[in-house]
Amino acid sequence: MSQHEPGKQLESSKQLESSKQLESSEQLEQVTRALASIDVHIRIRDQGLMIDEASQAKLAALVPTLVPFGSRRYHHVWAVLDWDHRLPSQQFFLRLHAAYTADMHNEICNARDTLLETMRVDNLYPEFDLPDFSEITGDESYLAIYDAEKQELGEFQFSSPWRRNVSDAQARIGTHVLEQSPSYKNALENRTDAALGPAMLLGWLPPCSAHTDRWALEFWLLTRFDGSSGEAHVFVVDVDSSRLTHEYVAEVQAS
Repeated sequence: MSQHEPGKQLESSKQLESSKQLESSEQLEQVTRALASIDVHIRIRDQGLMIDEASQAKLAALVPTLVPFGSRRYHHVWAVLDWDHRLPSQQFFLRLHAAYTADMHNEICNARDTLLETMRVDNLYPEFDLPDFSEITGDESYLAIYDAEKQELGEFQFSSPWRRNVSDAQARIGTHVLEQSPSYKNALENRTDAALGPAMLLGWLPPCSAHTDRWALEFWLLTRFDGSSGEAHVFVVDVDSSRLTHEYVAEVQAS
């Protein structure tokens, strides 16, 4: 090894760190731009509930950092403030749709434009319902309840067409970490019916919901279910660090 190589390695390390910081900044800027140009459902505008620049800035400050999955990058992010089908509205729904590619960006835009045209044509009387933007999907989609009066944003719900794509090796690590957890063992032993089965792997969960700085796996363990409703103990496992990062109890409804 030459005497110059350690210096080259240090320089390479600094360049890599600088590159990561630049990429992170670029991804953050995508979300910032989306929130600065946020679309607002026509029924929210009709109620005179348009948010001004100051409110937009406060809303943007409430949004947690979004991190693309793995080596993916955000090509574009679209934000919309959706309505709750009530007059007057009680709350808003903040939707963020991220596209990894130009093709997905175009799909989102086409679906949005189709809905906007339907709303424009059908928005004749307030008694007539209008569609919302819930049918639009992206490579990553985020949904949170927004209380404009209290300036409060609920925790994001994540959805994606690929979130269940977990390798066998990652699933095994996540299951092993989960089964070693005292909290999981306690929930398993104290549930009402052992026939409810083992924990179910729902898929990947983003850092903002996983309470960690990395993407993690989400498991649901049914603890009570009567055929129509019940409860599940939710566990979030960081596969890279092999640790449980978050857990909570959620209500379950039969679909």
